[in-house]
Amino acid sequence: MDGNSLILAGGLVSLAIRGGVGCFNKKQKMKALSKVKLSSLILSKGTGKTILKEKLQSLTSDLIIVDMNEAIKDFNDELDFLQKGKEYVDNLLKKFSKKRFLLLLNSKNESEYFGVSKSNSFVVCPSIKLFNKILGDCEEGKEKRLEIEKERLHLIKDTDTDQLNIFESFDNLYETLKRIYKLQSTF
Repeated sequence: MDGNSLILAGGLVSLAIRGGVGCFNKKQKMKALSKVKLSSLILSKGTGKTILKEKLQSLTSDLIIVDMNEAIKDFNDELDFLQKGKEYVDNLLKKFSKKRFLLLLNSKNESEYFGVSKSNSFVVCPSIKLFNKILGDCEEGKEKRLEIEKERLHLIKDTDTDQLNIFESFDNLYETLKRIYKLQSTF
C-alpha cells in the first residue's frame, strides 16, 4: 500500500464513523420525541396542516395538536402573531401540564420563538408531484399559487438538507408521525 492509499483509507474510515454516529443520533432523537413536552412540525403555508391535524386528532394520545394559524386568528402583523402565539403556548403548557404538544407552524423562526428546541422541530415538505397536486386544488388564483410556492421554496432554502423531510403523500407523513409519536388508533 502506498501513502495515498493509506490517506484515502483513513478518510473513508473517518466518513464511515461520522455517518454511523449521525445515524445513531437521529435514531435517538426519534425515540425521545414520544416523550417531549413541546415539539413542532413546520409546513409552509397552504400545504395541508389542517388536513394533517384532522387525521392525527382521531388518534388517542396525550398529544395535543395545535395549528397555530387556527388558534391565533385575530392579529395585526407578524410581530403581533408571534406575541399572541407565545402567550397562547405558555398558557397551554401551564394549563395542561401532563400533556404533550405538537405545534403546526409555518416557519422555523416561529418554532424557536414559541420555545421549541431545534432538535424537537421537524421541517416537512411535500414532494414536487404532491405540491403540484395541492396547487391544482388551489381556488384563490394565480397570485395565491405564487405566494404559496415562494413560501415553500423559502422554507426549503433555509433548511439544511439533513433536516428536511420530503413526503410523497399525506398518508406517508401521517404514518411516520403516528410511529414517531406512538399514536394509537381508537379502534
